Amino acid sequence: MKILWVKTNLLHPLNSGGVIRTYNMLRQLSREHEVTYVALDSATEATSRRRAEEYCLRLIQVPWRGAPRRTQWQFYVQALANLRSDLPLPLERYRVPQLEDALHGLTQRESFDIAVCDFLFPALHFSAVRGTPRLLFQHNVESLIWDRMWKHARGIARPYFRSQAERMRRWEARLAQGFDHVVTVSIEDARLMRKWFGLQNVTSIPTGVDTEYFRPQAGGPERDVVFVGSLDWLPNIDGVRWLLCEVWPIIRNNRPSARLHLVGRRPSRTIRRLTKRTPGIVLWPDVPDVRQHLWRAAAVVVPLRVGGGTRLKIFEALACQKAVVTTTVGAEGLPVANGRHALVASEATDFASAVLTILDDPEQRRRLGEAGRKLVSERYSWRAVADAFAEICRSVVSAEPTRSAT
Repeated sequence: MKILWVKTNLLHPLNSGGVIRTYNMLRQLSREHEVTYVALDSATEATSRRRAEEYCLRLIQVPWRGAPRRTQWQFYVQALANLRSDLPLPLERYRVPQLEDALHGLTQRESFDIAVCDFLFPALHFSAVRGTPRLLFQHNVESLIWDRMWKHARGIARPYFRSQAERMRRWEARLAQGFDHVVTVSIEDARLMRKWFGLQNVTSIPTGVDTEYFRPQAGGPERDVVFVGSLDWLPNIDGVRWLLCEVWPIIRNNRPSARLHLVGRRPSRTIRRLTKRTPGIVLWPDVPDVRQHLWRAAAVVVPLRVGGGTRLKIFEALACQKAVVTTTVGAEGLPVANGRHALVASEATDFASAVLTILDDPEQRRRLGEAGRKLVSERYSWRAVADAFAEICRSVVSAEPTRSAT
């Protein structure tokens, strides 16, 4: 197949779940299919451009000033300006007319078997793609994230997040309904897309993991608690704040020597402030290889209270044969059984108790780690995930007639 793949960004560095999932799938797909990858060009991605040949035959970039690294005050200014818009803030940031022009010109000059919109954000401009079957690849149900955000928010943030959630649900429904098919990364997300947006053409695919890259490493110290995740993503910021303010004090009261390592890209100002004033916290921003930190972990924690899609970081920790403690939201969409592959707890006292149990019980750590490694090794290779995605694409291509843009 000739696949036109559209995403807002390039895929290096591999520092978030979304780019890791796309990168591994495209590496597999590009072995058998001709992939043209279209992304925005912020003129700061020379290394990323060079490495694009790892996952596509051709790279096309659309000139774009790009969103500057956001400070807290810049976020407030953008949030206030967005009050005058009908679009939710995340979509407003990616309203790029040049992308629509580029897609129109490209699909007029060339024929593609299918056009894939990776995440919701480029979908604003997919009205330019006509005469080609269109597939929306949803790593999250964006409306669900914002719905959970406002329910956990406090003060003036609560009505703001609620307004964003309502806008996002309207726009996510409108945009998703313009595609011939929608692919989600969990059965639960597919169910929500059908229920909330009235879609029938929705299919889920599993999450994968590279079990050769993420492998056990014997012989090192395993005494610390580790969190791995994008530290500029609102759901992770919320989860880490909850972890540090409500869970970690319980753990430190019971084990004063305990240390927590926060590993992830672009820590927000909130994260940096909390780590400075909280005992026992070590911050590791923008590390090139998270495995070194996973290998030292006695427990890997996933303290998410809001979010959607599935957490690749859980599968990566399981592949490294690590014991995982996660909230119910963190484990959503994954075939993780509580007490067998991980410990699942959503209240602060229960979460702290689960972490302490793993720290104090090497045998339980071993059992959980071995069961988790077995689960992901036997069933969740990226090759299998890419094959499932390709089969969906073929079924969309063969279906007639192709939906016209609206």
